[in-house]
Amino acid sequence: MTVSSQNLEKDSFELLLKQLNYDTEVYKIYVRRVLEVEHAAFYAKLQAKDRCHKNSVQAAEHFLAKNAAFIQWTDKLDLACKVIDQQALW
Repeated sequence: MTVSSQNLEKDSFELLLKQLNYDTEVYKIYVRRVLEVEHAAFYAKLQAKDRCHKNSVQAAEHFLAKNAAFIQWTDKLDLACKVIDQQALW
């Protein structure tokens, strides 16, 4: 009987080890999937921010093209000609 009781204890210990190994593997998979989901959410937010930034830049460029004139001059007469030209365009 002692041999069978030792075998029983050994088998129950091996079963416990197998269960613990299985639990750790399942936990590793769970952590990996959670990180993948978090990474995907972060990347989606990053893409949305990038899209918003590009739209803002495009809107600002459009606004400036329609409503502002950037003039560079070297002479007062040259400035007057450019201002008159710009006013004619408006």
